[in-house]
Amino acid sequence: MKKNKYQLFNFSLFAPALILCCLMLTYFEALDGSQSYYGANDKYSAINVRAAIDASNDYPYWFPWMMGGIPSVHSAQNISDFYPPNYLIKALNSFGMPWFWNYIIHFLFAGIGVYSLCLYLKLSKFISILPAVGFICLPYMTGMLVHGHGSQVMTLCYLPWIFLFYLKIRGNPNLNHSLILSILLTLQLLRGHVQMAYYTWMVIGLVAIVDIIIDLIQRKKINLKWIYFSFLSLFLSIIACLKLYLPIISYLPMSTRSIGKESGAGIEYATDYSFSFPEILTFIIPSFSGFGDQTYWGTMPFTSFPQYMSFLILIFALYAILEAERTRIKLYSLICITFFLTLSMGKNFISFYTFFYDYLPLFSKFRNPAYLLIIVQFFTMILAALGLSKMLQELKYLKRRTFIFLGVSFLIVFLSPIIDFSKYGKKSYIDEKKSLINNYKENLIKSNPSLSDPSVFFEYESYIDEQIEPLNKVFDSKIKLGSDMVKTDILVLRILISVLILLIAVFIYTNKIKTINRSNSSIIVLLITSLVFIDLLIVNRKITNPEKSSHLIRKSAISSYEKFYANLGLSLDQKALIKNKKNYLGMPATSIQNQIIKLNEKEIFRILDLDGGSSSNVWAKFHVEDVSGYHPAKLKSYQKMMQLNSSFVLRMLNVKYIIQNDKINPFDGESRVFFAKTIYLDETNSFKRRKNLYMSNSLPSDGSYLTNYNESSGKFEKIDLIKDDSMNISYKNFDQNVDDYITDINNSNPNQINIELNTSGPQFVIISEVFYSPGWKATLNGNAVQIHEINDLIRGIYIKNKGRHFIDMTFEPSDLFWGKFCFILYVSFISILLFLGAKNKFSKKCLSLLKK
Repeated sequence: MKKNKYQLFNFSLFAPALILCCLMLTYFEALDGSQSYYGANDKYSAINVRAAIDASNDYPYWFPWMMGGIPSVHSAQNISDFYPPNYLIKALNSFGMPWFWNYIIHFLFAGIGVYSLCLYLKLSKFISILPAVGFICLPYMTGMLVHGHGSQVMTLCYLPWIFLFYLKIRGNPNLNHSLILSILLTLQLLRGHVQMAYYTWMVIGLVAIVDIIIDLIQRKKINLKWIYFSFLSLFLSIIACLKLYLPIISYLPMSTRSIGKESGAGIEYATDYSFSFPEILTFIIPSFSGFGDQTYWGTMPFTSFPQYMSFLILIFALYAILEAERTRIKLYSLICITFFLTLSMGKNFISFYTFFYDYLPLFSKFRNPAYLLIIVQFFTMILAALGLSKMLQELKYLKRRTFIFLGVSFLIVFLSPIIDFSKYGKKSYIDEKKSLINNYKENLIKSNPSLSDPSVFFEYESYIDEQIEPLNKVFDSKIKLGSDMVKTDILVLRILISVLILLIAVFIYTNKIKTINRSNSSIIVLLITSLVFIDLLIVNRKITNPEKSSHLIRKSAISSYEKFYANLGLSLDQKALIKNKKNYLGMPATSIQNQIIKLNEKEIFRILDLDGGSSSNVWAKFHVEDVSGYHPAKLKSYQKMMQLNSSFVLRMLNVKYIIQNDKINPFDGESRVFFAKTIYLDETNSFKRRKNLYMSNSLPSDGSYLTNYNESSGKFEKIDLIKDDSMNISYKNFDQNVDDYITDINNSNPNQINIELNTSGPQFVIISEVFYSPGWKATLNGNAVQIHEINDLIRGIYIKNKGRHFIDMTFEPSDLFWGKFCFILYVSFISILLFLGAKNKFSKKCLSLLKK
């Protein structure tokens, strides 16, 4: 094959190398492993959980060091090892590769995926680099990564590859394509961010529906082969992912993720983080809604970054909409952008969102509709590549409409300062300020009722004005900062459009004097790609380094930024996300922590940390059991009881120490195992009725309710209860004497609890461990016994006979076994098919050689 003289690069290496360079420039501070980004509590919490697991001799399928105990795998805690590539990353890490390169490798994989997708769409090699760089450098991807959502962005890295192989199956349905798609879907699901994987499946489902409708409209005979192969891929990936998702699905009904309609997150809760129509302008002006953190004024509770995707990308995408040929990929992109953008509005377009919340399976399990915007941005990148390709084609022939489009774009940008874009944020800030002042006034009157008495002389307004003076300074500086940031953004846009026009002029000139060739054209495309990267880098540096005011470029914006945070009482250093790993993670235990650790070596107890340690699960890494903790999907029973703020609940959960104001305060919690004096059965089975007793603390700690008890079902061992019809309860009293005592409790293995005790007769033993029926099994003296739920939260075991007893409780959920079995079955099946396919291909090749 004759080599093209204009082919200056080996693209099998050049394109990935360029993508890698862009990633290294974006995240250069974390590449050597000495530093990393710690932008959210989620990441520090996950690090502490991983430290607790690493310090365990046995893998803790039951995690006892937070919230009274919670299943780890079932609640998606530290599930990275379910993701096969994680073993490769660990191996590379053991050879010295910094862990942050895990993300770089995934981003590189995503960039190559977008590049390959564009090549499949018959775009040029150079133009295909544009959307690849654009996608991996999106502020969405950067923001999620540095703020602790690494699993989310790594899951998203499979999106372009999955979409590519769906198109390949659509165009050429065969078993190889189907198997590769199933592997990609499996890896994406096993990466562990089910919400992003679900959105990927929504894309495939929506595009498949579009394909079927088009075939029906065109009266084509529907080729069922591609549908069969697509379903085969989906089915196989589901089977493989049962390894992880069988436990998660079994946990879901018992978690706070199933608290609303049809066991989904309640719609108000689910739509908290909804995008809004005014915020669409952040696609063009990143600081339109205040950029993020304390300056943000949109409808979400908060955000840390804008949904910007480069003004130039939007120009090319718009051109594709107006001028590119009517192809299926253009139709897919337009439909997906429209659909997912509308759905991302959540509560701001509630009628549309509610339909899918009510009727689309599993959709109600997810919150944060703004996450859907990544799909919008992905397809915008594809449109941008189509648009740039079409624009350069038409510029060669000096098409008038292309000049009109560019001219109008140029005029709009240069005339944009006429519009005061910051006024929307200003209005929001003023409304927020008024609300705070009104709340302050109301609270002032409530705490000082005499102020409302006309006979009392008090310069009310003067006092209010004096008290809110610091607030005025904050909001005045916030308004000024918002205005300056928008002006800076518009300045950047004007520079970008000017440089783009200049590059296009060079392109036209070289074409006119007949010196244009593929090399010159490719250089122009690379320069445009570089311009897009610089545009995104300017925004990304503000996300990765919020402590550096210099990234705001203009002096007035820099000054406003520094003044605003000074008025807030925050130093810019406090906003730093990039931290030295050794200093940040290797901090020695505090005096309080050391005292608790020493106590933990001598006795069994739980603590309640009111000084903030629970929010990051920091106690877990010391193997100290915390009654509180951070988790996005807590057990419903735990959350329901902890919300009562009852000292009875704390006593029941074996809390012995409360940490507050840097002091360790003893608390009179029950022992980890104790005998019940009275067991009650609420015949009305009303939690509301029991709740009043729990909250009033009128129920003695040794008097307990037997909950979820159904004697007639045959599931529970019969307890001879006495019925009191007048109070709608049944009860049984237990007498203890010196022959009733606990000899030993061994909970050194997180998946086991071994108790040795002696009883003088029938007794009911209460174990202060959170009740979780799937997987926990108990034996009494080697014979299986029932674990009862006590007080809607903890466990109990009924002992009939007197004497010495051994209770062994073990966490052995069967779903873990069956999930692994399904994964092994999948791997075996795929391996056999791939082997047979390779063997068949080799045989055909040998036969063809023999014939020659």
